[in-house]
Amino acid sequence: MKKNRMALLLCGCLIAGALSGCNGHTSGPIVEDIVEEQEGTETPAADQETGSGTGEQEGAAASGLEETVMGYGLNEKAVAMTQEGIGEDLEILAALGAAAGKENVIYSPVSLHTAMALYGEMLEDGDAKKNLQEYLRGKSYLGYRYDHTDVYKSLNTVWANTNKDLHFESLGDAFPLRMIDMSDPSATDVKNQYVNDATEGFIPSTPTIFTSDTVMDVMNVLYFHDTWMGGDLEEFRDYKEFRNADGTTRSFDYMIGMEMESYLKGQSSVGACLPYENGMEFFVVLPNEEDADPASLAADIADYILKPAATLQTQSEEGGSLNVHVRFPEFESKYTTFFEGTKIPGLVASPISPAIYDGDLMTQISQVAKIKVDKEGTTAAAVTEITLTDSAMPPAPPEEVNIICDRPFVYFIYDPVNQDIAFLGLVRNL
Repeated sequence: MKKNRMALLLCGCLIAGALSGCNGHTSGPIVEDIVEEQEGTETPAADQETGSGTGEQEGAAASGLEETVMGYGLNEKAVAMTQEGIGEDLEILAALGAAAGKENVIYSPVSLHTAMALYGEMLEDGDAKKNLQEYLRGKSYLGYRYDHTDVYKSLNTVWANTNKDLHFESLGDAFPLRMIDMSDPSATDVKNQYVNDATEGFIPSTPTIFTSDTVMDVMNVLYFHDTWMGGDLEEFRDYKEFRNADGTTRSFDYMIGMEMESYLKGQSSVGACLPYENGMEFFVVLPNEEDADPASLAADIADYILKPAATLQTQSEEGGSLNVHVRFPEFESKYTTFFEGTKIPGLVASPISPAIYDGDLMTQISQVAKIKVDKEGTTAAAVTEITLTDSAMPPAPPEEVNIICDRPFVYFIYDPVNQDIAFLGLVRNL
């Protein structure tokens, strides 16, 4: 079987193998919904038992809570695994940033990993499937909770070519399958309309093109939209210039932010956490050194999430109060990633189960991610696709503390319910 690994220079990510359509041909519409997605958690049959929460939370409850993280319990092993995962997420961001040049970068670890988990449902048992599960650190991404689906939702879909000899019977009736004639010129438009509807028009399309050679497209759509807790952020006109990474500056009418009485302090950065109305959290992380690469802050970010009590600063060194000024510009970023290459340590290519499709396939993994942050709130979305094809695809006065993001900074949106980073980005030029 042909092999093609997903990689990003230094990242530890796997995926190569194959997926494909179903037996026979459909009449009438070119697309047939085998299972309608629901706004919330979609779980293949193998994950139905964990649909109400993550396996890690259940494990922590069983073994006793040894450490509390953002209000949720993680035992020592879960903390170590989470630290490792955050490090890998930041390695991917660093690799993307190095490849992006002057572009701002955003990607979604949760969307990427959920698509990988869905793909893993179709792998045959063996070392390849075990390696994928180990890379995902045993997390039940297909069982993640989405309690406010009008605010934060995940939709899984497997587009399968009706012209390919595919067998999905072993995956159960709950598998999120959509049969479509990919030789039809309008098939790509159908897929793009689905993406547009799922992201409420925020991402209107993806670069993937369905052809007669396409066997299957494993897709996760992650969508988030919420307002800031307490209402709109304030407009501040005391800081109005952003110093870009290329040395130029850009002036704004104002920056947004708030006054706070505490902040986060790490070894190499300072940060602040701004809550959304429905429980998600927005972190801004500003490096101490102006010329530092924001993507090198993995240790600090891990501490901000896992050790908030140790990094939270609530008073000055003399024991006095703090007046923390948090400022950052409104911004909008969109980035398309093709995870390609062969430099992925410790993982092997994953052949799809012959019971589903017996043939040589090439695999391409892509993600389109977009975010808009303004004084009213945040909209963010990501679409991850694992596309399998029969032939190779083209590459596609108190003490003052200032957290003034007037130069490159990292941001991320954290999901405390599922204890994971939903979106992770780097602002370098505006």
